[in-house]
Amino acid sequence: MAVAFHKRPSLGSRALPAVVLVGSLGVLAIAAHLTRDAWMAKPQQDPPAGFRPVLVSAMQIPIYTKITRDYLWDPKKGDWSYIFVDPAEITSNMRPRGPDIIGRVLNHTKPAGYVFTEDDFYPPHTKEGWPAGVPSGWRAMNLQADRIEGIARLKDQDRFDVISTTPIDPRALEGLGKGATTNIQVAQAQGIAKANVRTVVHAGVIVVSLETRQIPIFSQSLFNAASTRGRPIQEVMIATSPDDAVQLAAELANQDAKLTSLPFSNRADDDPRSEVRPKPIDAFDINGTGAGGMTLIDVRQGDTQQYKSTPRAAGK
Repeated sequence: MAVAFHKRPSLGSRALPAVVLVGSLGVLAIAAHLTRDAWMAKPQQDPPAGFRPVLVSAMQIPIYTKITRDYLWDPKKGDWSYIFVDPAEITSNMRPRGPDIIGRVLNHTKPAGYVFTEDDFYPPHTKEGWPAGVPSGWRAMNLQADRIEGIARLKDQDRFDVISTTPIDPRALEGLGKGATTNIQVAQAQGIAKANVRTVVHAGVIVVSLETRQIPIFSQSLFNAASTRGRPIQEVMIATSPDDAVQLAAELANQDAKLTSLPFSNRADDDPRSEVRPKPIDAFDINGTGAGGMTLIDVRQGDTQQYKSTPRAAGK
């Protein structure tokens, strides 16, 4: 019986896979180094004496986009998109180099041909996409634009308040007392107290402005085969504090409530802390001159709405 002998691999053949692995890693390292240096590659056109190249956007870049090399490369020139700037004009807020730009997420739409600054970006390591526009600790809510009056006109990152207006039902005033009911009826006749108004959202943010999408609708009849068609709806994505999100959801479920957006000013000197504070309806002193009068409070339990009177502190 013949015995099969296996040849022992030589040292060179055993070392070959390791050499291939090391060589591959070396090629990858060189490629990474070249790619990194490519962001700082010398422009094809020499800058004027005393000037240096500064990268600019090669095209319009949408908000919430993560910057890649494609947004910095000008395919028509076959070169990076840049301008020449006097070094004395380069401020500490500017980001002239690729490594300072690549991977950052824009906080607004960037037109073509503009220099990048730190103010263009969300904080480092922010993920791309519209959730980047939701302030930390807040929550986003998608809703149909017609549910809140005026919100369809707002743009990305605009701020707003939302007030809820609920008509007063005189039948809900029964049990408050003759004087209270009489005063409310007088106030309604004078146009003073026709509705209850309160703030439900303060300093909300438009994350994604008005968009139209199609909702599929399935239909079938005895004479027609099943078919699916689309119904367009208009939506906006907003962000609010968690507490305001809960209040807004409750008001959206109230069919009697009319919701209205109150946009903030876009001026730099506007105070974002300012808030709309509707005055409560005064059941016993509609002119607000009495000391220690009664104040009407809107009380809701589930779908039931009632108005109850409570003593008002003197001078309030």
